[in-house]
Amino acid sequence: MKTVFTPYEHGANAFLEVERFLARSVAAFETPRNWFIDRWNFTYAVSRVMHGATVADWAKAIGLWRDEDGRIVAMAHEEEQRGDVFFEFDRPDRVGERLLGEMFAFAERACVKERNGGTGFGLRIPQSDRLTAALAAERGYRKGDYSEPLSVRPIPYPSRDAESGEVPGDLRLIDGAAVAPDRKAVAHARAFGYADKPEQITASVSAFENLAEAPSYRKGLDLALENGDGEIVSFVGLWLDPVSRLGVLEPVGTVPEYRKRGLARLLIAEGERRLERLGAERLFVGSDQEFYKAVGFRVIARQDVWEYRAEGPRPPRNSGGR
Repeated sequence: MKTVFTPYEHGANAFLEVERFLARSVAAFETPRNWFIDRWNFTYAVSRVMHGATVADWAKAIGLWRDEDGRIVAMAHEEEQRGDVFFEFDRPDRVGERLLGEMFAFAERACVKERNGGTGFGLRIPQSDRLTAALAAERGYRKGDYSEPLSVRPIPYPSRDAESGEVPGDLRLIDGAAVAPDRKAVAHARAFGYADKPEQITASVSAFENLAEAPSYRKGLDLALENGDGEIVSFVGLWLDPVSRLGVLEPVGTVPEYRKRGLARLLIAEGERRLERLGAERLFVGSDQEFYKAVGFRVIARQDVWEYRAEGPRPPRNSGGR
């Protein structure tokens, strides 16, 4: 089948068209290989802003391939200005040498960033995708020792009711508009270790203000716990893909002094109940941390990072992907 390259031109309809492409592709693969719609929304609304990228800069690193009917069948793109690149397909039989050759060429032209002492990018390739890995090796890419995991647990999770518990008396469950962007930004900074970088916190405030404008954002799935001083101490963002009947966690965090109290576990259980009422049957997270394994997630797929170097020193073989 003939495919035609078209650049991504951002707009509300274009954004939703990519979202629909990602949603309908889930059922085509035995194990999910593409982004879920949460990452598409979160990268545009939050990560892009936190990394200081304009919409134009973000969009020019996204390439689309369409069939004779104009439907998107493949996409190559960078994520958030750090040189993380992904190839997405609507079904497995699209993964062929001709189309992959065009996607590699687009990425090498449009997705190169400063990375690891030079310029280039790290392409995610599913461990099950031998063809793309072989073509990457032929083009001089080198496989790193980092792989990006995908984990899942069923909805409902069998022990959810037993694990969820009650909200501690010193805390209050809030969601949606009550999760103020400035307070969430501070909590995010403390949870992820950049509380000493005020310029990043300022960018984070703008990012979380922008979050509510993401097309698939749902206020009832943006959960947090706040203390008596109005500080957010734990938070969980959940996303729903109603087409594929799945939910995704993005992000999850707890500030240091409130850890080891089961707060994230409590929020995940509450979010899962809300997802179940909306029809979701599976809950995914892009992590293999012990915390997630302890609450029932199991790793079902990994994507290796293959490093491409345009300029600068090549990474040693088996170097890290980040």
